[in-house]
Amino acid sequence: MAVWPTALFAQTHWPPPRTPAGNPVTADKVLLGKVLFWDEQLSSTGSVACGTCHILSHGGADPRSFEALHPGPDGVFGTADDSLGSPGVPRNDGAGRYDWVPGFGAAPQVTRRTAPSVINAAYLSEMFWDGRANDGVFRDPLTQQVVLASDAQLENLIAQPPLDAVEMGHPGRTWSDVVARVQNVMPLALASNLPAAMQNFVGARNYAQLFSQAFGTPGVDASRIVMAIASYLRTLVSDGSPVDQHLADGETLTGAALQGFQFARIACARCHQNISASVLAFGPVGLDFRNTGVRPIAEDVGRQAVTNRASDAGKFKVPDLRNVALRGPFFHGGSARTLADVLAFYGRGGDFHVNQDPLMVSMQQQVPAQRTDLLALLDAFTDPRVRDETPPFDRPRLFAEGPNANVSVGAGTAGTGGLAPRAIAVEAPRIGATVTLAVDSALPGELVLIGWDVMRTSTPWRVLGVDVHLALSPAVHVGLVGGLAGTAGAGSGHASTSIALPMAPELRGARLFGQWLVTDPSGSRGFAASQAFGLTVF
Repeated sequence: MAVWPTALFAQTHWPPPRTPAGNPVTADKVLLGKVLFWDEQLSSTGSVACGTCHILSHGGADPRSFEALHPGPDGVFGTADDSLGSPGVPRNDGAGRYDWVPGFGAAPQVTRRTAPSVINAAYLSEMFWDGRANDGVFRDPLTQQVVLASDAQLENLIAQPPLDAVEMGHPGRTWSDVVARVQNVMPLALASNLPAAMQNFVGARNYAQLFSQAFGTPGVDASRIVMAIASYLRTLVSDGSPVDQHLADGETLTGAALQGFQFARIACARCHQNISASVLAFGPVGLDFRNTGVRPIAEDVGRQAVTNRASDAGKFKVPDLRNVALRGPFFHGGSARTLADVLAFYGRGGDFHVNQDPLMVSMQQQVPAQRTDLLALLDAFTDPRVRDETPPFDRPRLFAEGPNANVSVGAGTAGTGGLAPRAIAVEAPRIGATVTLAVDSALPGELVLIGWDVMRTSTPWRVLGVDVHLALSPAVHVGLVGGLAGTAGAGSGHASTSIALPMAPELRGARLFGQWLVTDPSGSRGFAASQAFGLTVF
């Protein structure tokens, strides 16, 4: 195991998580990993960082999941197998062109499961809801040579999302593509409000310089990117909740939280083993996989896909309870919006009973009488440093959260099938960058134009039978983009275009408003239109 610098591990109750001997934790490597984790430029569209789906004040999970719907195995929204997940990237080719996929069109796709917390993940031996990142041996993603011989489950977790065509990548993306992107962008160029230590570390330097400082020798490669991010995640240890303090002094919890704690150590610790003081002394280890009956197995076999064992059908990882009150929606498909919903689920013995864990019978009998106390206890698992995003849980503000974030303006005007074309604008309009914009939900084969203006109007103009949200100032410009691709009928028509923003500092702060106009024989006067969108150049 590596020796940790004491300044990086100020926690009071737990020892540091196990660390590969070949990836010792250092202050500079942690800062580099933190920069990479929060840099949206690592994705193929420059719109999703690792941290986008793991907001620390949300317990390390994704607050967007409340509204991020996946259509489930049947591919149809509004049916019983829908689930909640995390918005990722639009389907793209990595070269500035967006494609159309059923259910999502040219808009950001959504994962089929919610994002587990990254906080305390460094203690786990198996990662993801199904535990598929479970190999302690880490191999270079490009050469497949062994880089770390043991304790590298966290590195194997980190190596997957940047290539995933839904989360951060595109079909066929390789780690060579990721490395090339890192080498050609300025660190955190899209972010704002960097914590002081991050700001001082980055300065005006590029990634090549940061990697040289963190690793002691020049070179940006796949293994180093992964190992730096893993080093950062190994510092995200949450052991400062009232429950942890109670385990240290035996006095902190009182009232309902104490009653809930006493009950949970008997009933809930059979699955949530890290409620036990003896296990807590070594951090949240030993989390199991169980089928509590959240969803039908046919929708998601869970752990069985990893082990190929029928007995694992429908099993998912039992989550750590640290900061659980911050983390909704709950369960792997987000089917419980609140902790009260979670306890109601246990009180009725779950919803689906094929291969269900037999412990659910006793939970059905015991939980209802303890519901108030358990809610108080679950709230007491909140670490105030996580809730308030104070060190080590401080972070920069992402582009999508900041003052320059792209905005949607007004509503579209429907065409065939009652569908209004939809504008997609998720990339950051940074000076000198090339930004892809897209439209979907239109009629294939029709022509599409895009209009631009430097102002918008609060009351739309009626032009060619559609609502126009541009101000129609003297600066207005309309250009033909081409024909709409698509073969799946009305609504599958889509197009994308890339605009190159000049390297002109005088553009900083400029506002641009755009709107798509498409020909459509069923539209008013032969046209349909998208909502408008606003970009702030920075």
